[in-house]
Amino acid sequence: MRVLVKVEDYKCLETLEIQAIGYDPDLFNSKDRGGIPVDGLSFQDMEGDWFYIKGISNIMCDNICRTIAKEGYAELDMYGGYEYLDLNADQEENQE
Repeated sequence: MRVLVKVEDYKCLETLEIQAIGYDPDLFNSKDRGGIPVDGLSFQDMEGDWFYIKGISNIMCDNICRTIAKEGYAELDMYGGYEYLDLNADQEENQE
């Protein structure tokens, strides 16, 4: 599966090969979240790293997932830039 995404810090586009994609209601490491979880679309690249695009609703994620399952490709650049999802940060917050 491939996705076209906007790179948050560089304002450019790139295509990523991914192995998993879906809605996540508890994205806890957004830079501007202020301690409040945000929801959005998360996806895993072929190296096993997770990324997310915040603010995409469950319904929109469902439509995106249907498109990528059907066509093997989805354009996500219109939803904003993607960010690295640091799963270790979530575990560290839970331990504190």
